[in-house]
Amino acid sequence: MQGNDLGSYWSVKFIVLAEPTIFERPEDTYRVPIRGKGIGKKEITGKDYRINQLMVAWIVNVGRQRNIPTEIWTFNQDEELVNSLATRLDRLASNCVVGWQQWADEEEATLEMRVDPAIHTVYDADPDRVERLWGMRGHRVLRGAAPSS
Repeated sequence: MQGNDLGSYWSVKFIVLAEPTIFERPEDTYRVPIRGKGIGKKEITGKDYRINQLMVAWIVNVGRQRNIPTEIWTFNQDEELVNSLATRLDRLASNCVVGWQQWADEEEATLEMRVDPAIHTVYDADPDRVERLWGMRGHRVLRGAAPSS
């Protein structure tokens, strides 16, 4: 920090995947239109996603007690949905989440994880993705749970 610069600096940060680690997509629900002319899918919005409160509490705890920020990554390409999820998480853990990163390609995310020395661990509830992409920096989180440390 120089002069009166009160900006944040950290040498380590955690990455948490939004889906399914923090937010769990609801099952597809079907509904019958009023006139009964067929069955259609209900449009799923950010409000329909179930939030993992234990994981959010863990993010806040790590951010406040250990001063380690968390960045949220997602592979979802729906901008409106991602913005809705980010708003929900911001209400709960605004000081501990330093940003969101939206990835279209898994290879780009893997490259970013490998070249950014600040990334300590990637927390993900998708066991296949942990094994395939994150390697030694990946940590599997059980769905609906939080890491033990």
